[in-house]
Amino acid sequence: MIFLTMTYATLFLRAIDPAGESFNLLKRLGLLPEINFESGWTAFSYKRHRELAQIVLDHFPGAAVHLPYGGLDFGRGEGFAVKKDKILKAVETANLYRPHHFIAHPSFKSLTDSVLGPKKYPGFKRDNLSSLSQSPGQSWLERSVSVWSAVLGSSQASLCLENTHEHSPEPILALLDRLEDRAGFCLDFGHWFHYAMGRHWDNLDFWLDKAASKLRHAHVHDNNGEGDQHRALGQGLIDYDKVRELLAERDLRPNVTIENHLAQDLLESYNVLAQTPLWTEPLNGLKLKVS
Repeated sequence: MIFLTMTYATLFLRAIDPAGESFNLLKRLGLLPEINFESGWTAFSYKRHRELAQIVLDHFPGAAVHLPYGGLDFGRGEGFAVKKDKILKAVETANLYRPHHFIAHPSFKSLTDSVLGPKKYPGFKRDNLSSLSQSPGQSWLERSVSVWSAVLGSSQASLCLENTHEHSPEPILALLDRLEDRAGFCLDFGHWFHYAMGRHWDNLDFWLDKAASKLRHAHVHDNNGEGDQHRALGQGLIDYDKVRELLAERDLRPNVTIENHLAQDLLESYNVLAQTPLWTEPLNGLKLKVS
């Protein structure tokens, strides 16, 4: 099917095993791996990463890498130089997998996010999310530009910056305006629905209108709006029929990662997308280039 040439699926480092269930499911379905570095990438030696990378290169025509993010809030707090060094070391290792692109979390959190946490707006709705609380301060912006410019300078891969706790795409877009064209936006629909209170605000049109010109990639998974649950599509409350409609209205066709953590959930999500893909026509002339 057409969409498969542009579709990735999460593959944890520990699952890079030609005899493993998840590894073989990706191969059978014709999906490309998005290799997750968050879960224990430092537990493997550089030599072992080289071996794992060769396995991936032997079995798949391309791959992506989701860079680590735990504790790597570059915009605030102490230890910025240490954090930056850690992400660049991760990039050095990730380059072994010859990724087409990286996924990364810029991790902008407004003051209200930091103080109130994920329960910040229960039952609260407002029409305009373009607010001062989502305007990145100069310190966050300068630090972030420093980090992600260095990442781009350390690899030939492109870079997709993903929304997590942001309740507007504007901070990430402000950052992307300062980066070269190899950097774009990754819209995570599950994060929008839960962290950005999309379940309550029903504002995906706002997100897509703002991010349209920078949208390169999307993460698809499901949840009930009360947690980042990474359920199979159809097992939560996200209206993916509406997602399709809004993408079609704007002629948006981002590449996609099915971001489920269990093989059975991945298979269920795949079946949903096989029957009702997010779009029906590929971008003209789009070819995945693997160096």
